[in-house]
Amino acid sequence: MRWVWILFLAITPVWAEPPVRISLELMTPAHQALARPVMMHYTLHRQYTPRRFTGQIADFEFMLDNLEVCSMLAEQAGMLDYRPVLMPDGRLMADNHSDVAGWILPVFCGENQRIYYVEGAQRGVVTARGRGVVVVNFRQVTPAEIEYSGQLFVRADNPVAAALAHVFYIFLRHAVDQNFELVMQQPILFTHLAAKHTPVLRQLIQQLAVEDYRKLTILDERLAIR
Repeated sequence: MRWVWILFLAITPVWAEPPVRISLELMTPAHQALARPVMMHYTLHRQYTPRRFTGQIADFEFMLDNLEVCSMLAEQAGMLDYRPVLMPDGRLMADNHSDVAGWILPVFCGENQRIYYVEGAQRGVVTARGRGVVVVNFRQVTPAEIEYSGQLFVRADNPVAAALAHVFYIFLRHAVDQNFELVMQQPILFTHLAAKHTPVLRQLIQQLAVEDYRKLTILDERLAIR
């Protein structure tokens, strides 16, 4: 009987203001409709302490605002064996044809902050579907370093999955953290390459197919004069 009560309490989503103030009212109504239910009724929430890496904020903003470009470069570098597809409405769809499929959509672009809405499914013995909001804060702290921090809000659509997420939070926390790192990994890597290994990044860009290269022309020209 004790487990019944634990599951009942765990199924109930958290109702709370986001731990760090986020201006939902600055989003478009359509984007608010996506982000607000997740951030106000999240199943799990993680907040990440500030970390630093080498780079210039203009390059980092370019990468954060062009996740499709990051995927192209990652594929060219052999980091991905599939190509995410940018949809007309701005969603970047990805399916590794193995265990994960989903999409990510930028919902807010502000000074030193980006917010993304994500939906996805983790395939396995049981397919678990969920929604999330990724909040990234960043700033140039030295002429050569960027500091970033973030939050990840997750809402499980399946009540049983939500219950298990609470009961086994200590085990799921690592998987949630990995999802945040996956979102950040490529923008950070290519921002770092732009700052410290410019010729390597330019070579990757110039090896792209013509139609892909066009999306990186501005960045390549900026890197050429460094």
